[in-house]
Amino acid sequence: MLVSQHKDESNDKKTFQIFKVLLKLFVLLWEVSSLHLVILIILKVLQIFIPILQMFLVTRLIDRITSFLIPGASSELFDTIIHIVLLQIGLLILNSILKSIERIVMFQLKAKTKFYIQNEVGKKTTQISYENFENPQLYDEIYKASTGDRSLDLVDASVQIVQDIFTLISYLIVIGTLLDWRLAGIICVLFVISLIANMKLGHLKFTQIMNQTPLNRKMNYFFSLLTGKDAAKEIRTFDLSNYLMNKWKKVYWSSYSDQQKLEIKATLILSILDVFIIVTVNLIILYLAQISYIKQYSIGLFVAVNQAITTSQSSISILSMQISRIYNNALYAKELFSFLEKKNEITGNHTEKIFPERIEKGIYVKNLYFSYSTGKYSLENVSFEIKKGQKIAIVGHNGAGKSTLAKCLLGLYNPSQGEIYYDDLEIRDIERQSFTKRVTSVFQDFVRYQLTLRENIGFGNVEKMDDEALLNNSINKAGLEKKIFKKGFDTQLGTIFNGGVDLSIGQWQKISLSRAFISEAEIIILDEPTAALDPITEVEVFDKFLELSGDKTAIFITHRLGSCKSADNILVLDNGKLIEQGTHEELVKMNGEYAEMFKMQSEWYL
Repeated sequence: MLVSQHKDESNDKKTFQIFKVLLKLFVLLWEVSSLHLVILIILKVLQIFIPILQMFLVTRLIDRITSFLIPGASSELFDTIIHIVLLQIGLLILNSILKSIERIVMFQLKAKTKFYIQNEVGKKTTQISYENFENPQLYDEIYKASTGDRSLDLVDASVQIVQDIFTLISYLIVIGTLLDWRLAGIICVLFVISLIANMKLGHLKFTQIMNQTPLNRKMNYFFSLLTGKDAAKEIRTFDLSNYLMNKWKKVYWSSYSDQQKLEIKATLILSILDVFIIVTVNLIILYLAQISYIKQYSIGLFVAVNQAITTSQSSISILSMQISRIYNNALYAKELFSFLEKKNEITGNHTEKIFPERIEKGIYVKNLYFSYSTGKYSLENVSFEIKKGQKIAIVGHNGAGKSTLAKCLLGLYNPSQGEIYYDDLEIRDIERQSFTKRVTSVFQDFVRYQLTLRENIGFGNVEKMDDEALLNNSINKAGLEKKIFKKGFDTQLGTIFNGGVDLSIGQWQKISLSRAFISEAEIIILDEPTAALDPITEVEVFDKFLELSGDKTAIFITHRLGSCKSADNILVLDNGKLIEQGTHEELVKMNGEYAEMFKMQSEWYL
């Protein structure tokens, strides 16, 4: 009893949630374009009356034709038949015009709604803290929200269903008035049964798709490896195509197997339901034939009522599927709205302070701790000071915590404990936009934007993207030769789009450095952006960078110690802890971890 009651409450709750989603959707549509929505509703209302008027005209036409075929019938009947046919033609033309206008209005409303949804998803994603991108659950949420485009079907289905419901009601009134209200009640019961079955199956399909989200993401990942450029070299070098194809096939058919089981179950249930509805409706038609004989209905009236019954049958299937479609797509829309209603994690508030135009003191890191979801600290009790204008190197073995520290300094990661100060401002109290204008970075995994050279460099300072002098100055500092780009700064880079020019890793790295030089930032953090360069070239790039950075504060992360000789101070990390710091000469004299690393690396070049 308690279980049954719980199920009822659960179902009631789900139904209530669906209605909430539908209400949100119509509010959204009203915001997107109230004019299109109003026009669409008017068009649907006008189309409600057309089937009933057609049925009335068919009744009149058949009766008049029957009378006209009787010997000795008046020729005036033919004029009446012509008038009825003309009215029917006019009605059908009107219906066609209304549907044509509806298609255009619906297309425009869907386009506007799709733009609105994708725009909001895009904006929301940019407001999620970078730290959360380490969590696979976020990718599942984004994937589910991206299927929110399916909620666009709600626009069409929700408005269409109003028309279909009123049309079915009008047919039931005809059946009840001219035949028997109990039969109209039976057809209503058939509709409810069909509706419940379709909604149950729709919910099962939705649940399956949501549960298969991680599997589908994996399947898409394998397919992107096979079809994309990034992995193309290694796939061919290591002959991975068969292995990856088999991985993709395994995931694909695993997903398909589950879908097929549900599809077979759905087909079986709906087939049994269809047979039941067909038999019931045809029994009603037999009853109509008997009543027509007893009450001496005209042929036209018989045809009209028969049409009402048979159309009701198709309306039951269409309407129940439409409502099921609404229910199913409302579940997708629920995922979309749930994502859009997530709290903005990096939006500023009135208590945040503007980053100073000029740093006067420096950067202070006090007792810094950071841990990922595993719980183990990647940084542990790290404290140091960077004075204004200093050039700092952060070194350590792989996994020492160098990049994690850089992301904390950039505000991409929120420390678990401790503070990071820029002058007297704690990083979490600084307004984000003002921070990014004064602090910039170049990462090891820098982005190779498949856009123009101008955009690739200008992303470091979007407001100065059209400043040719500044662009030229930036590529000169990075050591990039402009003459290799045939269309200058408007040269399309990458091979994804037509006309694009592919570049070497070294050239891409210099472009990423150009982004840092075009920036007006006072603090620059380089997270191993030259890792793909040979050690000698890397040293040359770093020395030139330090020279050109002038009085800016520069922090560069590297695992090659030859680049550190020119640094004002070197921080040595090991297992997330700061174990040494000092100049190159001081650390070599200490004969500690840095000295050992430097000695080992020196032997590489002997």
